[in-house]
Amino acid sequence: LAVGALTQALILSQQLASDPLAVMPINDALVYWQWAGDIASGKLVGSTPFLSAPLYPYLVGAVRAFGGGLAAVYVLQAALHLATVALLFRIGERRFGFGAGIVGAALYLLLLEPAYSTGRILNCTLQLFVVVWLWDRLIAVAEDPRRGRLALLGAALGVNVLANPAMFAAVPIVTVWL
Repeated sequence: LAVGALTQALILSQQLASDPLAVMPINDALVYWQWAGDIASGKLVGSTPFLSAPLYPYLVGAVRAFGGGLAAVYVLQAALHLATVALLFRIGERRFGFGAGIVGAALYLLLLEPAYSTGRILNCTLQLFVVVWLWDRLIAVAEDPRRGRLALLGAALGVNVLANPAMFAAVPIVTVWL
């Protein structure tokens, strides 16, 4: 995690210093940024149906409502990236031992796309985190199906659907699995 945090700090500092896409959102990033601005200013519900997953713009909107700008969103996304690494380690360790946990987390840290996505206003960092969180909760329930673990699994599944509507197809699958 320390190596990942250092890497994220270096990537984000480089992007903020020299990458115009990091300081001026365009295309999809601009749509998310403007939507988050509307949410931050109190317009919580638009006049049209959601055209993409709603969780990310509401998360960015919360950051903007507390006065955060692009850099604050990028730091939050870097934290989500590191939380994904930690969950991957925990899953690997739980299933196959400490070495597998380290290797799985390290391999994820070597992937360029997730590392650089933290410096963009796009929902992929959030989607990766919630999918790995769901995976972790599925394993936890399989090991011990206590009520609290089932509730967290339900929360993880619901958050996944809000972050990536295609995950709605997983709801009946998880229900049957339970």
